[in-house]
Amino acid sequence: MMLFIHGAESTHAQEGVAISGRVANGTEGAALAPSLPVTLHAFGGRDIPVLTSSTTTDATGGFQFDGVTPGESWRYVVSVAYAGAMYS
Repeated sequence: MMLFIHGAESTHAQEGVAISGRVANGTEGAALAPSLPVTLHAFGGRDIPVLTSSTTTDATGGFQFDGVTPGESWRYVVSVAYAGAMYS
């Protein structure tokens, strides 16, 4: 399982940013399961959790989180659950 994340983009700071990516199955010849759960975690200073948001993948493995509020010095982690394991 591989997780690719695209850069965040924003047109207005007040609207937040979009974080998007694609999940791919790295096993040769294996299909990707549909509607995989994807979670976005944001951590503030001292790694304090400040945001958690969830979505699912589309038919091609794509996902997007819209309107994510950027925080100064925040760190973001995206994870996906597949076959009983968590990938990030």
